[in-house]
Parts: sequence; structure tokens; C-alpha cells
Amino acid sequence: MITYIKKIPPTDKVYCSELMSEGWTKLKEPAGLGKTILFSAPFMIINGVISLILAYLLFPPLKEFLTDKNGFNFSLSINLFSLAYIAAIFMFILFHEFIHACFFPGLIKSNKIFWGINGFYGFVFTTEKVKKGRFILISIMPFLLLSIVLP
Repeated sequence: MITYIKKIPPTDKVYCSELMSEGWTKLKEPAGLGKTILFSAPFMIINGVISLILAYLLFPPLKEFLTDKNGFNFSLSINLFSLAYIAAIFMFILFHEFIHACFFPGLIKSNKIFWGINGFYGFVFTTEKVKKGRFILISIMPFLLLSIVLP
């Protein structure tokens, strides 16, 4: 069962030492949100390019939009549709995090899987042991499902 929390708790030092003595390696993570965004920027750019290429191939009018010689106009208006769009982004973040969660081992039985939203970022984590291959699967599934399969 997934439990909602407001922020990621600090690392349990005793449990961490126990796992490391068993031969597990701790995942190296950036210290703060700023560093996380900085280190993930190359991946965001690559994902953006892949998504743009797919959109370009699947939606021919995009070529017209990108090659328009008349210039580019931008306007911002806030209305009911804008608020619905903000709500949709929030729901998309939730859906993204739940896709991560679905690939954690023992999702239904475990009481060690947690999720939350803190500001404009969401998170899912577990105190269960996760092998490297499973971690990679957990990490890439939202991208594959939401950015490639869904479009």
C-alpha cells in the first residue's frame, strides 16, 4: 500500500549501514533541488528533442508551425481553460509518480513505499531493497509511457 507523506524523510542511518554491510551500494543523489535540476538538464534536453521529433513525425502541421516565415507571436491570457490546464499539469505529475510507483517490487503488499507532492515536484520512494535493473525500469517507465507510447 502506498502511503502519502509531505516530504521525503531523512535517511535511516542504521538501516543504510546494515544494507551497505550486506554489499548494497547507496544511490548517489544530488544534495538539493537546484543541483538535481542542473544535473538532469541534459536528460531534459534529450527527452525534449526525442518528443519534438516524434511530434514532428506524427503531426505534420507542426512542420508548418516551426518553419513559418511570418514570425512567432506569443500571448498570455488567464481564463477558465488556463486554470484547467494548470490542474491537468498537476494531475499529470500525479500520474507520472504513480507510474514510477507501479514498478516498485511488492507494491500491493509493501508498507514501505511512499509518495508525495511538495510544491511543483512529486516524488516516490521506498525503503525496500531495489536492484539496479529494477531501478532503471522504475526510472524510465514514465518517459516511455507518457512521452512515447501515449502520443
